[in-house]
Amino acid sequence: MIVFYYVFYRISKFYVKYDIEGLPLEMSNPEIYSNGWTSLMQSFNVISILYFVFGIDLTMIISIFVFGSILIMNMILLTEKKLKELEIRWDGEDYKTKRKRGFLVVLYVLVSVLLFICMMFS
Repeated sequence: MIVFYYVFYRISKFYVKYDIEGLPLEMSNPEIYSNGWTSLMQSFNVISILYFVFGIDLTMIISIFVFGSILIMNMILLTEKKLKELEIRWDGEDYKTKRKRGFLVVLYVLVSVLLFICMMFS
């Protein structure tokens, strides 16, 4: 679970850093957007594991159900309060550790997306 917390934290930091919508921080809710992206990657993982490991080919409706279930679970677990706790925990990272972990987050996202694409076209 700590890996997903870190992915959630880094995606929210990315959102705040690049301020995608141009809104003031009080109005932009970075935890909502990072929650959606984290849920999407977790859904890709679950669907890919079910397909490649267990040989279960899910229909679109079941895939949407999986995403919705993970999104609801993450909305309960990954709140603004949790984001503040994670900021306290990881804001003091040194540059080298932050860069290495950032690379692993990008690698996680790429592998999740690529596995999902491979599953879709196989």
